[in-house]
Formats: sequence, structure tokens, C-alpha cells
Amino acid sequence: MEKAIISFKNILKTFGDQIILDSLSFDIHEREFVTLLGPSGCGKTTILRLIAGFEQETSGQIYIDGKMTKDTLPSERNVNTIFQNYALFPHMNVYDNIAFSLKIKKIPKTIIYKKVFDLLKLVKLDGFEKIKIHTLSGGQKQRVAIARALINEPLVLLLDEPLNALDYKLRKEMQLELKHLQKKLGITFIFVTHDQEEAIAMSERIIVMNNGKIEQDGTPKDIYEEPANLFVAKFVGEINLFGGVVQGNQGDEYDIKIYDKIFRISCKKALEYREKVTILLRPEDLFILQDDQQNNVRVLKGKVSEMIYKGTTVDVFVKLVDGKTIMVTEFFNEDAEDIYYQRDENVSITWLKGWEVILKEDENIII
Repeated sequence: MEKAIISFKNILKTFGDQIILDSLSFDIHEREFVTLLGPSGCGKTTILRLIAGFEQETSGQIYIDGKMTKDTLPSERNVNTIFQNYALFPHMNVYDNIAFSLKIKKIPKTIIYKKVFDLLKLVKLDGFEKIKIHTLSGGQKQRVAIARALINEPLVLLLDEPLNALDYKLRKEMQLELKHLQKKLGITFIFVTHDQEEAIAMSERIIVMNNGKIEQDGTPKDIYEEPANLFVAKFVGEINLFGGVVQGNQGDEYDIKIYDKIFRISCKKALEYREKVTILLRPEDLFILQDDQQNNVRVLKGKVSEMIYKGTTVDVFVKLVDGKTIMVTEFFNEDAEDIYYQRDENVSITWLKGWEVILKEDENIII
């Protein structure tokens, strides 16, 4: 494990009577790409502002590279921030925007010149040094903002939802570019977003936040496949929820009653007889059975209520016998027939054994 570059120790942040961050403690390590993920107002941008020194913690301690930051000015912290609106100087050209901080520090012109042109090459803006900012596209402005943030060789780069203003295709391209850039430079990136797909695609580690607290801290795979509670499960991707009651067990195999049927489901947690639980199933883990597969014992029955075509997949919404609607995601196969179901068509649904996640009652934190 690399050394901790950022450490939060019992950080409390309040504005008046409102608690923004509630006794947070975590470490971010050297060369990590960490994403703070959560809904608007959960406190993720406040974390960046505390690291950068734009806000002061109400209590607790923040350490950057092992040094406590209390009373340390933003200009004295070896971190740089890329903002949502990039905050570029519109009256300056690309070169002057990138060089600005070094000129303020009175760095020799020859050194500035080399650093700026090295960065222009790194962010694929060779030949753009004399271009005015207002003539650039959104993606080009994003690259200038990255170069300007990197010219001081920060220990940590803070990225506050910097891709929000880009169109879908460009946003996907910039996600890859940022990921590759972080690997190449070996700088710690702390990225803020409320976009779950973006967080999963870019990060080595995700910290999921809600109401100023950390709900789960783990790899994208852990967050998606083993959510710590119902908030994480519902916030990160689509999820189907089934209420169940424990009927008995053999070791970590539990008999759970769902819709008057008994299903044998593995669970690492210790469950009690007649305990109420929630079973979570991702739409892509469900399958609509063909007629010759009806002997499968893990079956729920319902009627198709809607189909949404998405190119590589189709989402099928199925209304179960109790009136609950669930979603099944099916993937197109070039060698198979097209996927198509009629509205009100009777279907049977199953899933692979071992792909369930079970949450106990005290883990069902609702959004």
C-alpha cells in the first residue's frame, strides 16, 4: 500500500446549524484515482474545498503528505483544482493561461516556455498556444484547464465534476484521457461526480457519500456487486428488490421465502429464523426463460409491461403477480434472433444461483 497523501481525522464541517460533513475519517494514498460519488448536497465538493483550503473544518484534522493543514493557506498547499466551469482567463490566450501561476512566481521565462510546451504536447494541444480561450471547444478548454493545473506539479489534483459541460461522446473520450493521464503522471487524483457510470469507469476506488457520511468505500467492483446497504445499491446502477423471510438454513445456505416460494440462497451474514431481508438482483443478472427451460425451480412469473431498446441491450419491464414491476436487461447476440416481447405477454424469470445480494433490515438505508 502506498503512503497516505490525504488523511481526514474525524472531520466535522457545519454551516450554522447544518452538518455538512459528519465526523469523516479516511485516507487517500499516493498515486490513487479516487472518486467521491453521491447525490447533490452530500458533501463531496466540500471535501475538495477543505483539502484545497477554500473552507476550514469545524473540528478534526486534515493532513496533506503527513503535515496538518490547519492555518495553511491555499497557496501553500501542494494541490491544484480543476473546477466545473474551468475558470480560465478569457482575455488570455492558451499559453498565458497555462503559464500564469509560474509568471506570478517569477520563474525564468525559459523554464516556463519549456514547461508550457511539454504540457501542451501532453494534453494534445500542440500549436494552440496563441489561440484565444473563447474560440476553443469544451474539450479543448478542459485540456487547457488540466495543463494549467499540472504546471505546478501538484501532489494532488482535485477535479470537481469537470466533465459536466461536455456532450456524451466527448465526455467518454475525456474520461479515458484523464484515466490515462493519471497513470502516466503518477499523481493522486480526487474526482467528484454524481454520475455512477463515470465513477465506475474511471476509478480505482470509490467513496460513496450521503448526507455528509460515507456509506461505502471500496473498488468499483465491490461497490456494484456487494453494496453495503440499500442506499448504495439503489444509487449505483439499476437494482431489483425482493422482500423475503428466512425459513431455515444449512450453513451459509438459507431457505428464503419470496412470493410464497422457497429459494435456496447463499449469504455470508448470519441470518435468524423468520428474519425479514431484502434480496437484491441487478437487471443483467435476470433472464427470461424460454418454453423449454420451464423446469427451472428458480422462477418468478409475470407479464411484460414495457420494452426499451438501447442498441446493444434491451430493458424489459415485467409486472409480477403481486403488482411489483422489475427490470430485466437482455443483451443482443448477433447469432441469435432479435429480442422481442409483446406487451402483456406472460413470461417466467430466473437468475443464476449465487448472484444475489442479501441485506438485513438494519442495512436497508433508504434514499
